[in-house]
Amino acid sequence: MGQCFSVLTNPGQVFALNWSHDVFMEQGAKIFGTSIIAIAIMETVHLIQRNGSVSQLLGQRPAIVRWGVYYLAIIAVLLFGQFGNQEFIYFQF
Repeated sequence: MGQCFSVLTNPGQVFALNWSHDVFMEQGAKIFGTSIIAIAIMETVHLIQRNGSVSQLLGQRPAIVRWGVYYLAIIAVLLFGQFGNQEFIYFQF
């Protein structure tokens, strides 16, 4: 937190910080990379939706491409999904 206030008071210090020991670099690099990929996929879908729907675009493709996309979506859910016995988030409010 001290680094945050020092950066706010002197923005030029951003480049002088020791980024190798930053919390982001130690624990969040994998999450950050995954987030960037997810945002890129989301923006690609938005660009496709400007000209039509994703289902129409997939419907025009060969079956092997469609099923490849379906399998990738299933694998993404299985890899990145949070499966566990945890309380429903809206019960906190």
